[in-house]
Amino acid sequence: APGLGLLAGSVRKMRGVPRLPQIGWNEVRARGAHPWLPAADGWYYFVHSYAAEPEADVTLGTVDYGGERTAIVGTEGLLGVQFHPEKSGAAGLRLLRAFAEAVA
Repeated sequence: APGLGLLAGSVRKMRGVPRLPQIGWNEVRARGAHPWLPAADGWYYFVHSYAAEPEADVTLGTVDYGGERTAIVGTEGLLGVQFHPEKSGAAGLRLLRAFAEAVA
């Protein structure tokens, strides 16, 4: 499916992973900064079988699950995460609070 067209790239079913869907906690490593994003390093809760493969350098965070996968993307006016911040404890609350404060 073409998606919304907000970012160039693909979203594909993950291959070469321990199991699908990935359900559980995984550590995100920051690769970039964004005004709406606090320090992104931390443990977040994932439930997914597909991963983004952006064409441009918009990856702000990665996770290791059968290889490096994109976990956070962002550009001016856009921020997307692969994990569930609302289920990610303190790290997720920090992210949601920073987003709410930035766009208020």
